Amino acid sequence: MAANLPPRRLVATGSVTWARPPMDYAPASKAEQLWMHLNSHGEHWLVRSDIAHVLPIPLAEYLQNGRTDTVQAVKETPYRSVYRLHLAEDRWYVKLYRPTRWLHCLRAFLGCDPAHHEFVTALRLENRGVPVPPALAWGRLPDGTTLIVSAALNPAETLADLLRKRAASETDAAAPFRNRIIEQTARLVARLHDLGLCHHDLHADNLLIWYSPEGAQVVLLDFREVKRRTMNTCRTRANLALLGQSVALLTHKTERRRFLEAYRHHRRTLSIARTDVFRWARAIERAMRKGCVRYWRRANKRYISPSRRVYRLQLGHWHLWAASTLPRSVAHACLQIAQNGQLFPSCRLIKSSASGTTAEVQMPGWHKPVIVKSFGRGKSFWSRLGRRYQSLARRAWLAGWQLLEAQLPTAKPLALIERRSWLGVSASFLVLEKLEDAVTLREYAEQMNEKHLLRQLGCSIARLLRLAHERGFSHPDLKASNILVQYRSAGPRIFFVDVTHVRLGCLSLARRARDLARLYVSFRGDRRLGRADWLRFLFTYLGTHKPAWKALWRRIHTLAARKVQRNLRRNRPLS
Repeated sequence: MAANLPPRRLVATGSVTWARPPMDYAPASKAEQLWMHLNSHGEHWLVRSDIAHVLPIPLAEYLQNGRTDTVQAVKETPYRSVYRLHLAEDRWYVKLYRPTRWLHCLRAFLGCDPAHHEFVTALRLENRGVPVPPALAWGRLPDGTTLIVSAALNPAETLADLLRKRAASETDAAAPFRNRIIEQTARLVARLHDLGLCHHDLHADNLLIWYSPEGAQVVLLDFREVKRRTMNTCRTRANLALLGQSVALLTHKTERRRFLEAYRHHRRTLSIARTDVFRWARAIERAMRKGCVRYWRRANKRYISPSRRVYRLQLGHWHLWAASTLPRSVAHACLQIAQNGQLFPSCRLIKSSASGTTAEVQMPGWHKPVIVKSFGRGKSFWSRLGRRYQSLARRAWLAGWQLLEAQLPTAKPLALIERRSWLGVSASFLVLEKLEDAVTLREYAEQMNEKHLLRQLGCSIARLLRLAHERGFSHPDLKASNILVQYRSAGPRIFFVDVTHVRLGCLSLARRARDLARLYVSFRGDRRLGRADWLRFLFTYLGTHKPAWKALWRRIHTLAARKVQRNLRRNRPLS
């Protein structure tokens, strides 16, 4: 019995005619591929005839026997898993969908199978000339698990891996190849949008760079989120911002603008006037930054709930959240010490004040010293009430991970310890990784005798502060003692510390000026720094775009004078 492949459901065997992209294993012209139904021991398969002799795939048997030369796990979750399969000379990817929840079982019962949707979408995309890995088979197992088998393209790497390697070692010789990849990615996304399709999970890990004999080719992956949509200006901007969000930290602004220009050139069904191109690109860049800020703000889910990044322990009223790099034996020892009423009795005190205490301690079972910070209860009633529900240690824990995700240098948080009851948090501690051979900015500046080295350090701080502000981070307590400098042969490395009050969001000019003024107050009495040095710092911070720098300079002076007067009224020293 034979029938053609229906547009919606695959219900019968038959032969279909479909055009393939120019790949080395595909026929040079259109060819008829025979699709066969196989039913064996409750398993149902729809498979291409040239690989039907190897089905059914004994995937569970390979995993139980530990045959890593045959099957390798690429990604494993309770709901979905991806395996790389090696059989003789064939290399395939097998993606399994398990009905682990009642919603998944209901979808399978109603026929909304994600593997089937991905299989049909792959065939349609390949038929319309979109480069995708060829789909070879779709199957349903007796326990309700569905899977899709696709061909492996080798050698290949994802776009994210390519950009990470480029960031580690960037050379001018790779510029033509980089421009060619940008052009092909723009052509692929434009082709997808012209077909009225939107990939709702479009990011750098779902774009594959396949090094074929004809040259590098960009291939689309993960078609489960490909939906039919009317790609107007608003949806186009949102989809391009989603792609830009995944490469925002790995690409330059010039490369993203080059991608948008190539996308506009290849897009046929969307016309943008030449006078509106700059405004259109700026709107996409703004939407991309807002998406990054939303992602970093969701650190509560990633670093408070147990996951592959952190784990949680409890001993009585004491709760501990620790990074996955910290052994559980060390975490248990910390909880026991905290429960005994005194955390790390033998330590070297670094700072002690009404707001908290900072000490360097040696944790039991850990190979190097760490920094432990305890936080005070606050002065006013409202501050004490607020810290009952979200302690300052938790704020610093989340802010540290947010900075690290945004690739901004800071000390890595290792553990968060809180004593919680029905009244809230009564005590909290934060354990940080110690930065070796690091001193405060003031101490480092006092050791420098050559003025040109001090100017170079100021320019490095200005660039780092501009990068932090561009990514939406503001440090209200940005003083010299909260900036650590680590000497290295390649140049000094700068780190932000004491990030308890770091704010994340779209920064106004007033907020930026406040951070600059706080740093300016820290070096107000240093005679080695004159007006010319501070103007050089300001111009480096502004970069090539210097709108109304005189107004910003006057605002910094005004805020610095207010800070000085406020400290004088409260009899506080400037730091």
